[in-house]
Amino acid sequence: MLRITKSLAVATVCASLGIPTLAWCEDTVPEGDKLAEIVVTAQKREQNLQDVGTSVTAFDANSLQQLGLKDVTGIAGQVPGLQFNQFGATVTIYNLRGVSQNDFSDHQEAPVAVYADDAYIASTGALAGSLFDMQRVEVLRGPQGTLFGRNATGGLIQYISNQPTDTLDGYVDVSGGNFNHIDTEGAIGGPLTDTLSARAAFATNYHEGYITNALGGRINNQKQYAGRLQLKWKFADNGEFHLKLHGVTNDDEVAGNYSWAASAPDATGRGVFQPGGSDFFGYTNPSTNPFQQSEDRRGIFNRTVFGATAHAIWKTDAFTVTSVTDYLRVQKRYGEDSDVSPNPIFNYDVLYHYHQLSEELRLNGAIDAFRWVGGFYYLHYDSRDIGTTTLIEPHWCRKSRLLAEHELTVGVRPGGI
Repeated sequence: MLRITKSLAVATVCASLGIPTLAWCEDTVPEGDKLAEIVVTAQKREQNLQDVGTSVTAFDANSLQQLGLKDVTGIAGQVPGLQFNQFGATVTIYNLRGVSQNDFSDHQEAPVAVYADDAYIASTGALAGSLFDMQRVEVLRGPQGTLFGRNATGGLIQYISNQPTDTLDGYVDVSGGNFNHIDTEGAIGGPLTDTLSARAAFATNYHEGYITNALGGRINNQKQYAGRLQLKWKFADNGEFHLKLHGVTNDDEVAGNYSWAASAPDATGRGVFQPGGSDFFGYTNPSTNPFQQSEDRRGIFNRTVFGATAHAIWKTDAFTVTSVTDYLRVQKRYGEDSDVSPNPIFNYDVLYHYHQLSEELRLNGAIDAFRWVGGFYYLHYDSRDIGTTTLIEPHWCRKSRLLAEHELTVGVRPGGI
């Protein structure tokens, strides 16, 4: 507040004396008080964020570090109108300006597009993971179909990683907490030759389960490992080629991040919680602590995501040619105790195999104040989503049903009831 007041006072004095405010007063503002320039690619070309004529929220590397964002969904708490749903930590669905979808099947595409280093990610099962070694994150609100194609009705999110540089640099970050929580992150990069540079980055996330299962073990732990290797080859003064290899794996985690609670419909038909109540099958959780549960099944979450992106840029005085070739593969095994009780009633399992191949070729340029862009896009993906739901009838419910059937049979006689 003090800095703002000082700046306003100087500007007022400049105006009263008839001094050109912009040129003179800018020099009086300390360098540390000026806003840093944030470069974005919201319109398929590099621009200052202040020059983009659309609703964009962007975070540079320094902002991401200061906010302590470690997960791809962490930005939701910092962007107006952005929320997310994670169904069992296996499917991530973003909601932007109220536009979303509620189907948690892996083969569905969401109406809020997600890009990583200019490559579209069609699988919602491939989105969850660590946010590490990022250059910036851009969130574009509102329909973006003109430049980004389908599935951008609500907007889009783009994650852009740090690129290889011509100077040697690197870092390592380690943090920890309760539940034996330990996160590591690091990167190292620099030149390999005069025309070739590289950067390698990694992240690990581990913690014990947050939920104690009275029937044995803990639930909702995490064992996640992620890595990224990038190469940049400057094959000409006006041309560059980037290759990115990346992967993330969740290693035999105990799935099931739900807590049991009794509910019943009110007068309007809406479900409301019933403290101390029981579910339809007569079970009552003796603990009111949501982190104390009794589940008869040990959930499972294994996932491997890996891929490669080839990015080529060639610039001329008249236009720029960009080619983005991407391949992505996802394999996942997920299972949970959906009824969250000691009764073997409702189990949900998914076996998911997915791969996609995309190619984007675009040209963009400028003629005086006129900007133009055109291109071609191809996307092919194959998804095999085997989902099973197991409903097991409790003994008392089966006994009641058989008794009802017996009474109905006894009541039936020739000629009518």
